[in-house]
Amino acid sequence: MCSSDLLRLALVTCATALVPPLVLLACAGLGAGLVLGLHDGDVLDRLQRLVPAAIAPWPASAVVVALALLGWAWGGRGAAVGWTVLGLAVVLGEIGPLLDLPDAVLAVSPFHHVPQAPGESPWSLAQAVMLVIAVALSALAARRFSRRDLG
Repeated sequence: MCSSDLLRLALVTCATALVPPLVLLACAGLGAGLVLGLHDGDVLDRLQRLVPAAIAPWPASAVVVALALLGWAWGGRGAAVGWTVLGLAVVLGEIGPLLDLPDAVLAVSPFHHVPQAPGESPWSLAQAVMLVIAVALSALAARRFSRRDLG
């Protein structure tokens, strides 16, 4: 495979890993907004509040996916990096507060920085930073994979 074919494969893999979670989250928000809106008679308001709230965790998941892609680009077994980060995020998010871990430790998880929408604004500076990090890591992964020797 030439490097342009590898780059195309890497970009398709990035899109395949990053787009479906966004679509699923948006569909969940759309479904919740429609059901609640039809119930209380204000569909537009519910959609405007619940769709952004539903996709609020996506930048954090994009960081985890981008780390997995970067690990995969470095070598097949490097994709375990993504599972490690995801496992750490779950442990910190679920068990960390029970153990009274300091906020600095909990903040290691990208999901710690997701606003508690719809109560709070669904967008924050932390999410913008996570999107920039995810894009940079994904671009680095695509570049690294395009230079990888698969033979």
